[in-house]
Amino acid sequence: MKRRIQEHQSGNVRSTWNRRPLELIYYEACSNEDDAKQRETYLKSGMGKKYIRNRLKRYLENLLRDIFDIRTFSCSNSFVKEVL
Repeated sequence: MKRRIQEHQSGNVRSTWNRRPLELIYYEACSNEDDAKQRETYLKSGMGKKYIRNRLKRYLENLLRDIFDIRTFSCSNSFVKEVL
């Protein structure tokens, strides 16, 4: 995992090179590579993205509160809905 994070941080991964610096906020561990590939495929699907979005919803809400110094939070903003 340390190697993969370093590859992303150094810009060697095409999908993330222009979004650096990155911060790891979630990870899952699998007992073997086949399980990991299957899980990754699921997480990249529509249902998987919904799972991650729900799993990280509270973290992302707090992050947006901190960034925009918002005391109360509402999901009426379309940008916020897209992020969450």
